[in-house]
Parts: sequence; structure tokens; C-alpha cells
Amino acid sequence: MKAFLFTLMLGFCVSEANATLRSITFDDVLAEGGFNAPTLSNVSQLRPGPNPLNNQQKDQLVQSKTLNQLRVLSVRNCDFTDAHIRNLTKNPTFSRLFNLDISQNIRIGDNSLDYILDSDVIASIRDLPQISGRYGIPSSEVYLQTDHTAVTSDKIREITQEPRQHFYIRYLDPNGNQTASDVPHGLKWIQKQ
Repeated sequence: MKAFLFTLMLGFCVSEANATLRSITFDDVLAEGGFNAPTLSNVSQLRPGPNPLNNQQKDQLVQSKTLNQLRVLSVRNCDFTDAHIRNLTKNPTFSRLFNLDISQNIRIGDNSLDYILDSDVIASIRDLPQISGRYGIPSSEVYLQTDHTAVTSDKIREITQEPRQHFYIRYLDPNGNQTASDVPHGLKWIQKQ
């Protein structure tokens, strides 16, 4: 009974914290002061607006230090490159990111998928545990949209067939409170949407 009440209370706390998270556009970010504005700490979804980002703004996005609640990022048709994705996957700010739309960026290729799968950062923090149906151990999934990129179908098939092994996963609610024990030997899956 205590476990049930704890789980119920934990779910309520996570849903309460998620209620304050925002979904905004790049234009909104720029209006709030740029990609390092302190007001971005509660942004969970970020997508392009009507105005394209310039090269400096793209670099500022992938180097942001304040988008630490971001779960969903679309850089669809933003002229991103493999170098942008490499920098994004190294930035600890994006530890909660698990849904990435890189569609319509013709300068993104197979290397970007390797960067995402090999990253110790992307999808390394989850709100609650997720168990792999195939392997029965904790896992973290990253959902990718790759239409109209230079990513090959062979590469997509390769990275979606086998998970990354020995992936370290932390479970923290949006306030940074631990919701479950860390998992040093989890799996990281890439799923194409």
C-alpha cells in the first residue's frame, strides 16, 4: 500500500511540474533574449518560427546552457549540419532530449545518427523508468524524424536494429528530484518516426 501511495504521489508531483513546462518557437526565444535567456529553463518543446535562424543563432542554440528541460526539438528545414548535431549531442543541457526532428536539412547525414546514438548526453535523463520490451532492462528511446536529409536508409536500418549497450540513465523529475535509482547499464534505442 505504501508503494502504491508513493507511486501515486510521485506521478502527481511529476505531472504538476510538467504543467509549468512550455512549448515555444525560435522567434519566441529570440524575443526573450536569446538561447541563454534564464526564462528558458521551463521550455520542454522548441520548434522553428517563421523567421530562419542565422549561423550565429544556430550555434547559440546548440550551445545553450538554459534549455535543460527540453524534451522535443525540431530543427526542421533550418539548414543544420552534422557539425550542429555533433555539438548538440555533447551539450549536457540536452540530457532530457528524446524527440528530435532533423528533417529537411540536406547537410545532415549518417554521421549525425552516430553522434546521437553514441552520445552520453542525449536521453540520459528521464522522468520515470522505461523498460525495454525486448531485453527486459531499463532503456531510453530517442525518436528521430529524418525525412529529406542525406541520411541513408542503410544507416537508419543499422541504428534502429540494435540498441546502444551500457547507457547510463538518470531518473529526475523536472525539479531535479530523483524518481528512481540511476541505471549504469541501460539501453539506448533510436526509433525513426
